[in-house]
Amino acid sequence: MKRFALLFPALLTLASPALTTANAADSPSPELIHLGRKLFFDPELSSTGQTSCASCHRPELGWTDGLARGVGTHGDRLARRTPTLLDVKGGFSFFWDGRAKDLEEQALGPIQNPKEMDQPVGPLLERLQKHEFYPALFQKAFGSIEITSGKLAQAIAAFERTITHEPTAYEAWLNGKDGAISESAERGFKLFFSSRARCFHCHNGENFSDQRFWDIGVDSQGNDDRGRGVFYPDLPKFQYTFKTPVLWGISKRGPYMHNGSEATLQDVIDFYDKGGRIQRESHAPLIQPIGLTDEEKSDLVEFLRTL
Repeated sequence: MKRFALLFPALLTLASPALTTANAADSPSPELIHLGRKLFFDPELSSTGQTSCASCHRPELGWTDGLARGVGTHGDRLARRTPTLLDVKGGFSFFWDGRAKDLEEQALGPIQNPKEMDQPVGPLLERLQKHEFYPALFQKAFGSIEITSGKLAQAIAAFERTITHEPTAYEAWLNGKDGAISESAERGFKLFFSSRARCFHCHNGENFSDQRFWDIGVDSQGNDDRGRGVFYPDLPKFQYTFKTPVLWGISKRGPYMHNGSEATLQDVIDFYDKGGRIQRESHAPLIQPIGLTDEEKSDLVEFLRTL
């Protein structure tokens, strides 16, 4: 931490994971987390019996699916990319448009969505109640074999709050380990937090996300997805706005943007260097051309890989 304080003392609260505090639920019991894990990885939560939460949120891919846009249990191509679940315990709203206020609400969304897991909660609860082992697991977690939608959501959310990023080279370097990151990554770090590149204005806090919604100029690719603007149709500045994603594990989580329109981290840096691809009335004022050199772009990519 000394290294960071000497370089950027004014930004400690913006980018130091050790000095910020997440909003977290009360500590769940091991029994509740175990139940949530079982449910999360169980394809029986879908109508086809073939798709689990983990089908789209795969641990080896940074808890995403590696696709430009998600695919539902019936093979439907979804409008948006699967967001990561890394460090979701620090979130204040969920989904790309923030429509869920907490993880419990988020957990039930994809299960019931006809284009995702397509499983109405009522029939699901009946099936789980008759299951060979779920009533016993709910008994251990809640003290009762009765299975409700609230308990189902609470269990899945409890497991999701345990999903955190692995220790990173960046954190090791930040805490004083010399050589933990390359000289190129160090230059990228300085540029990331500079007033020139301005990355830290949105990617700040313990998860490198301000938890806010912006139109950064992503190409809609013919899909008129207005993001959070759907909930505020009369407010031009809310149109085409999407939540700032966390950056932990970012190198495993391509393609990028809410619709997977940028294939690589290099493409992402090129995107921001140009000030986005589309200018609209809702365009975020900070997203403007930067004029990075090839070396500076490479340095930023190297820094992102340390996360």
